[in-house]
Amino acid sequence: MPQSPVCPLDITPVLCRAFARKHMQERAHTD
Repeated sequence: MPQSPVCPLDITPVLCRAFARKHMQERAHTD
């Protein structure tokens, strides 16, 4: 599975999930 562009390789998977989740929520609000 390819790495998501919103998830830098220098952060942990946990932070990645939290960041992606926040990003998705922000997109949902702007949409």
